[in-house]
Amino acid sequence: MIEKLRENIKKTIAREKYLHDFRDFCFAPFIKVVVWARRVGKSFYIFSIVQKLLEGNLLKENEIFYINKEWIEYDGIRDYQDLNAYFLDWKAKNGVWNEFFVGIDEIQEIRDWQKFVLSVWSSYPKSMVFITGSNSKLLSKDLGTNLRGRYISKKIYPLSLREFGAFKKRDIDESLLNEYVNFGWLPAICDIQDANIKTEYLKWIYNTIFVKDLMEYENIRNPSLLKHIHKYLFKEFWNLINSKNIWDFLKDEKREASVETILNYMEFSCNSYLFDEVPRYDIRWKKLFEITKKIYAFDLWIRNAIVWLSLKDDIGWVYENLVYHHLASNGYSVCVGVIWEKEIDFIAEKNGEKTYIQVAYALSDENVIQREFRNLLNLKNGWGKIVISSDRLFVNSYEWVRHYNLLDWLKGMV
Repeated sequence: MIEKLRENIKKTIAREKYLHDFRDFCFAPFIKVVVWARRVGKSFYIFSIVQKLLEGNLLKENEIFYINKEWIEYDGIRDYQDLNAYFLDWKAKNGVWNEFFVGIDEIQEIRDWQKFVLSVWSSYPKSMVFITGSNSKLLSKDLGTNLRGRYISKKIYPLSLREFGAFKKRDIDESLLNEYVNFGWLPAICDIQDANIKTEYLKWIYNTIFVKDLMEYENIRNPSLLKHIHKYLFKEFWNLINSKNIWDFLKDEKREASVETILNYMEFSCNSYLFDEVPRYDIRWKKLFEITKKIYAFDLWIRNAIVWLSLKDDIGWVYENLVYHHLASNGYSVCVGVIWEKEIDFIAEKNGEKTYIQVAYALSDENVIQREFRNLLNLKNGWGKIVISSDRLFVNSYEWVRHYNLLDWLKGMV
């Protein structure tokens, strides 16, 4: 199957933000677990790793063992015994002993896969073992028990604006930002020109990965209820979310569900990466709120394909989601700040450094300016504080709080 792998490597556009630690990550003495939802580019990350190994003469082609459970050629590999037999046959045919690469995509489709992975990892200490999976809870059942202390992980997020521009081979400007906002962040979208086809593709992604797969993995018996909960979360993702909000919405929709079922369906949906739950943090008392959280969408256009986007009404919240996605995909730990019952959109922390962030569509008048900057000005600590909006004519700073244009900020200029 090296021929098919070789062809896919040729089509790969490297996402450099995930390859900066290539050597450290590859050669660390652990099983490497690559996670996130399907269609974000986990397979192409694996292809990029293989490409670097081959181009750097770190391995030869016959030392690459790769299986993708989405390829029909591997339908017959259903459990760890099938996988092990296939592996041993490959090993014998290629005369491979200790140093080699093992890559298995969508490994959750192979029953008891962890037995094979642990066997290879412990038997061949110079091997590099990479696995990918699309459902965090499914994987965590095994990662948290059998693989504890034996693996390191990497999350592959949907495309950033800069990556979107690279895939589209276009300069990063307002036109590209508009397309990015309107048509989503998944790599395959970049090759689709027709807007209707884009919408149908994203509806298919939603119905197969985030509904059908969830029903199968979590034994969900009421897909209609699941979709109604998703509908609520998509419509209200900028508001505080709790089970009571959703229960009231379902009641209005003439649907019944227990609080336990609602909480379970929310957990399943976040574990599938359709949504991110972001905790709220009390800045004064330095503690997390345990009940109410905020929800952000995995991909805005999937949201738009299910609950149609109104830029007139939603653009401020869309910008907020963009900023959250940019922070999370660049390795920041993110929470929503609360001080004196006022909200700070984000507290972003990385490498021990914090930044307090407010997001607005436009600083259109003095009231908006006061609202967006006042909460930050009330914070007397020494951490960075910024406001992000679409404005270009507004000053670069307001007292000691910096202001950035959204496009410039997303381009990584700041």
